[in-house]
Amino acid sequence: MTFSKTNYHMHDVLRIFGKVKMQDGSEYRGFVYAHRGQRLQDLLNDGRDFIPIELVKDYQPDTGTIGHVLISKRFIISFEEIRVNKENAPLV
Repeated sequence: MTFSKTNYHMHDVLRIFGKVKMQDGSEYRGFVYAHRGQRLQDLLNDGRDFIPIELVKDYQPDTGTIGHVLISKRFIISFEEIRVNKENAPLV
């Protein structure tokens, strides 16, 4: 699924915060973007080879973006969704 000018609307997109564990042992925390109604599993198993991730500072969702990376899905071991409240604080 690709985003084009004809089908891309911000109100149709969800930001999902989580922790990505990579095959080499590294971890990243940040946001991935999915369409409303699209499950995280669907996003990770779609036809794209890479997934964009918006990285955040200090591993907290409200500390600001430090950059964006494209990660090859074949090196992802897991993506753990971290649910946050309205203030972007992790729910424990």
